[in-house]
Amino acid sequence: MRLPGVDGNTSIKRLSSVHPDLKFVVHTGSIDYSVPDDLKHLGISESCLFQKPVPDMGQLADAIRALAR
Repeated sequence: MRLPGVDGNTSIKRLSSVHPDLKFVVHTGSIDYSVPDDLKHLGISESCLFQKPVPDMGQLADAIRALAR
């Protein structure tokens, strides 16, 4: 996310501290992005990471369904 004064990683950490049961899927336009260790400790894995464009939206939908279980 491009938010004024904060990046997506920081947003996830803040949201997780307030709502620890939240689950996250990361959808990035950066081909160089990988899930940092501090987010991995929150349960975010590479399987939750999608780069734009997503060639198969079914994979994104499956990841969201898996997190909702």
